[in-house]
Amino acid sequence: MSTPEPNAATPLRHVHVLNGLGADIVAGRLEPGTSVTLDQLQDRYGASRGLVRECMRILEGLGMLRSQRRTGIEIRPPESWNAYDPMIIRWRLEGPDREEQLQVLTELRLGLEPVASRLAALRAAEDERDELREVMAMLRANGEAGRQSRHLDADLRFHAVIMTASHNPMYTAMVPVVREVLQARRRHEEIDRPHVLAALDRHERVARAVLAGDEQEAELAMHDLLAEVRQTLSAD
Repeated sequence: MSTPEPNAATPLRHVHVLNGLGADIVAGRLEPGTSVTLDQLQDRYGASRGLVRECMRILEGLGMLRSQRRTGIEIRPPESWNAYDPMIIRWRLEGPDREEQLQVLTELRLGLEPVASRLAALRAAEDERDELREVMAMLRANGEAGRQSRHLDADLRFHAVIMTASHNPMYTAMVPVVREVLQARRRHEEIDRPHVLAALDRHERVARAVLAGDEQEAELAMHDLLAEVRQTLSAD
């Protein structure tokens, strides 16, 4: 099979090949422990040798494969992967084990976001409180109007503000993980209006507690919000 030469569309092509290779590893179409060659990957994805090498370097950095001089390119098991990387999370959420991955990530969020909310109630700066008020107004307005895309944008900002306002860099670093989870749910689920409105009330409870500096209520409110998400996933 002939391979395309690099051109102006190379960046887009790079993303296509990287996503294809990553998704195939996550889905088990390229099984852990097996070895492949550069030629095989070139044929599989119709890509140039240089492009495949570049994608390999990225995936090697994520722990998904290992290049060895004599044995070729070895596909690594999931235990070796960087499980917190947004790309791996996205591929898993698009793969055959999506429901399991959503449960796992929701459990992770339950261990993180309630404490981040407690810390935000204690530490949020005035500009962060102003942003939280603004985001909550956008969340309510777009949720009630049924503007799904804008509502999702506001929801992403809401959780990002809470975690950033904790002023703990480890929580802030988890914002991309939460973003992937929220985006994946919206891509695959139709959330009806009663659930949207109920979720708005739960988000407002969190916001009120953070703005009031009520650390205990902020933690409990965020826990209840995410516990409802987990219960909804379990019922599906």
